[in-house]
Amino acid sequence: MKVVVEAFDKESELLVFEIEIENSHLEKIKQIAGLTEDDMNFLISGAGGFDLSADQVKEIEMATSTAIYRLDCDFQLGASA
Repeated sequence: MKVVVEAFDKESELLVFEIEIENSHLEKIKQIAGLTEDDMNFLISGAGGFDLSADQVKEIEMATSTAIYRLDCDFQLGASA
């Protein structure tokens, strides 16, 4: 499983896009999201995701040098096959 940031439309709640997080950034993402090792195992198993605040998404953008944040979306850290 790959760790992804998922963006959901605030009105329809449909998935708009997802951005894969490279393995080299996972430790920093774990810190930004405040996840424990158990949380990461849960995430990578595909059992569920973790909501991200706007500030966390902006920190992830800085850590990964990837544009992610949009005002019209809610964000979650998830897993994808």
